[in-house]
Amino acid sequence: MTFENKMQASEFAIMLQAAANHINNMTGILDGYYICFKWDHAKDTAHALGILYDYIYNGPPIPMMFGPPYSSVSTLLNPVAGEYNIIQVTVAGSPALRDRSRYPFTLQAYPLENDMNPGRVSFIKLMRWKKVAIVFHDIEYFRANMHDLIHRLHDAGISTITVEAMSDPDHPEQHIRSLLVQKSTYAYGIGVQRKEKLSSPQEQVQVCVHMKTIAYRHDARIIIIAMYENSLLTFACKAYEYGMYGQKYVLILPGWHLEDYALWHDWTAPCGIQTALQVLQYSFYTHAIRIIHDLEDISYNGIKHTREQELFWTKPEINFLNILRTNGKRINYDSMFLMALALNQSISDLKNLNPPRELQDFNYADDEMAKLFDHNVRHADFTSISVSTCIIFIILCSQIKSEI
Repeated sequence: MTFENKMQASEFAIMLQAAANHINNMTGILDGYYICFKWDHAKDTAHALGILYDYIYNGPPIPMMFGPPYSSVSTLLNPVAGEYNIIQVTVAGSPALRDRSRYPFTLQAYPLENDMNPGRVSFIKLMRWKKVAIVFHDIEYFRANMHDLIHRLHDAGISTITVEAMSDPDHPEQHIRSLLVQKSTYAYGIGVQRKEKLSSPQEQVQVCVHMKTIAYRHDARIIIIAMYENSLLTFACKAYEYGMYGQKYVLILPGWHLEDYALWHDWTAPCGIQTALQVLQYSFYTHAIRIIHDLEDISYNGIKHTREQELFWTKPEINFLNILRTNGKRINYDSMFLMALALNQSISDLKNLNPPRELQDFNYADDEMAKLFDHNVRHADFTSISVSTCIIFIILCSQIKSEI
């Protein structure tokens, strides 16, 4: 597994290690085997590729991997892993990862970002907002998502007054200026007029300059933002410099930002985190939340959850029952069970291959085993701590007018 953010990596590792421990202590899942996993923090895509190659060439074969969680890395890393017949389970939400011709062994365990767009449009209509602006980091993941959203907004009769595609999220200034109303004074109608009774040769002509002040830019008030956390904090700092904060500016953000909200205070923002949060305080978050209503409903292909699991889920620092803050954690936890159950089913299925094989026989050239693993990971059917997908809106703002 590879992660791009150290704090995020720690969160993921805690969930996955806990799930691995619980599986190892259960009877009926991978009996006779012991799950262990390696993980690392990748600084960028090139570093992530280096980590992957290190795992491949230095150590036992890896039949499945989890991550990377960011689409910007998954879209580049996963085809390489696929060449080695490694199954990839990821929470990255890019629609591109659904392309089986490019990503034959990638399974997305998280709702697609495009799945949030109908909810976003319905919410905007509910608030009776007539026009919105869009600003996003111009990479494939966000570009595809915003392209889908623009079409849905148009079909709903909502005007998109500007679409700002940021190629360099470290310098969002020109895009922020485009969102605002600003005034500019400029010269026009320059003419020449002769004077009589001139006191000096230098005053033989007089330049007549007419000045005019006009308003320009878009006066955006409802702003849909799509970018990763560090870029969002940079954007917030620059927005603060331009005065783009307060109750008249409403931001609509991806819901997974909310899950990281508690970590924001530990992050570094160019202007300081408290200043950045002044811009982000009036925000709506759209999310696909998975809810389990009764822990007794949890079953892993007929195997009931253990007391050890229940104690873990309800620990104050874990608190899986807080659905607003722990959706990603729960999906990460369940992803380990997804892979374990797929491997568990494969134990019997491998005996039907010619020649028969066992899990430990996997090697990176065995595409037959990889296809079997892929089939089983896509058809695993169980009820765990994250089920019943529904779209909800998480509101972290107040005193916002219903019409802007």
